Amino acid sequence: MTVLFCFKSRHGLGNARRTVLIARALSELAPGMRIVLMGQGRPALLLRGCGFPVVNLPILDRLPNDALDAAYLSLLKALVIRISPSIVVEDTYPDPRHLFLEPFRDLPKVLVMSGMTRGAYLERLRQDRHFRHFDRILIARERGVVLAASDLTRATRTVLDHTRVRFCGPVFTLPDAGEVAATAAAYSPGGDPLVVVSAGAGGDITTQAYPERLFGSMAEVADRLHRDRVAARVVIVAGPHYRGVEPPTPPNTLFVRFAHDLPALLHAARVAVIRPGSNVLRETLSGPATTIVAPNFSWAEDQRATADRVAGSLPQVMSASHDDPDHLHELTLAGLSGPPRPPWSEARASSAGVIAAEILATLEERMPIRPSCFLYISGLGTAERRATVERLLPGIPCDGDDPRIRLFSTVPGVDTSPAVLHDDGVRLLLIPSGESADSRHGVNYDPGYGYDLPVWRRAHHPADHGLAVAEVHHLRALQGAPGALAYRLARSREQTALPAVWIDLRAVADSALPSYTAALAAALAESGCRGASVTEFIDHHVSDQLM
Repeated sequence: MTVLFCFKSRHGLGNARRTVLIARALSELAPGMRIVLMGQGRPALLLRGCGFPVVNLPILDRLPNDALDAAYLSLLKALVIRISPSIVVEDTYPDPRHLFLEPFRDLPKVLVMSGMTRGAYLERLRQDRHFRHFDRILIARERGVVLAASDLTRATRTVLDHTRVRFCGPVFTLPDAGEVAATAAAYSPGGDPLVVVSAGAGGDITTQAYPERLFGSMAEVADRLHRDRVAARVVIVAGPHYRGVEPPTPPNTLFVRFAHDLPALLHAARVAVIRPGSNVLRETLSGPATTIVAPNFSWAEDQRATADRVAGSLPQVMSASHDDPDHLHELTLAGLSGPPRPPWSEARASSAGVIAAEILATLEERMPIRPSCFLYISGLGTAERRATVERLLPGIPCDGDDPRIRLFSTVPGVDTSPAVLHDDGVRLLLIPSGESADSRHGVNYDPGYGYDLPVWRRAHHPADHGLAVAEVHHLRALQGAPGALAYRLARSREQTALPAVWIDLRAVADSALPSYTAALAAALAESGCRGASVTEFIDHHVSDQLM
């Protein structure tokens, strides 16, 4: 079997580094697995010697768009046919070419996401409606950190509750003590304390020249340390994407284009000045360096919020502007004379192995037998009636059992908006289908049932507030007609693969309820129907309407 990792590295390096770590963990779990890495970027220095075949496609950015697309798609199609993968692991965000191009289309797919602390970025991805094509979405972050994003929409929160979404924890490199000692000796042979400066891969996704300005500020800090005879060795790591001016290098300063051993170098540092990308932040804070965080703009990460969070909650972690050499100098001096910093609780272990296990499980799992109907019972009233139904129809949800689902038989009050329902934990609304009533002739089971609810739904757009909607057939149970359910399910299957029926038991007397529910159970067993659980039914509609 072959696993194809599709990584992205146009501006940064963290995505490619994370891909290599997960691939190595997968290789340890399944030693016979063939693993291939494929991307389009400039991280060749990182990928050399990674131990896997690498296809690093060219960036054809000087061709007209139509020529670029045609050339790239032809090349991509030929390569993937030749690689013949058994599963595709997509990095960071969905790429439509890896979803719909012929060799990819009918393969299992896993999406590995990280660095997401900007809710608007996640909402934009959700609105593209590509999440539903993945068998699993593995988020290399802590659940609480992602859900704490202040601009996370309700619709995105609902998608993140889907069972296909798994929060696995961060992936980063943890160097051992031997690597740290060897790196410290290599960069500071005289034993002076290290000040390490990193702007990630050195790429600039805007026109603000952030890496060049940070390096210039820290070169000025290094010059002041040298003039003041402060013992320190300043190492500025540019990154493979850096195309700016090389900063001045006083005698105490080393400018490095690329450092394969950056995680060990960050652990060896007395002071680390970093752009707080997901990987570098954890590789720094898992070590003892006093850390100065200089946030920059990122499409996916709110680095200012990240800087505020870690600087406000961790000892010896400070935030500074990349354009303020005076403040950077003050903080660097304090860090050089300070004690080692305790490791951050969120950076004690890498989750590459957890993600690798999820990929392997996706590859090995068989497609489950899908449920063939969804039943929802109401009209129970008393605890005795509820107990009878639960005993004779186990597993069929009853009204009020699960707060994630809400049945609307009439229009809710003006104070019950979709946003309020979502905040109360509701994720799916059950609304009677058009076949349950005929508003033109006044055949409505309940006041406002056939006309007002569809109007309310059109006016409020529940999906915009993170609520999926399922239409259910209202079966008004009559104690002498238990066969009505089997008939209705058979007819409903002509229109949908997963029919939903709301069984209203109000008209069934207490004395007749045991025999009626027993007859329902027998009819369901005879038909071979497998009822969907609430979670399965919610996932089905969230995937269809929100992902």
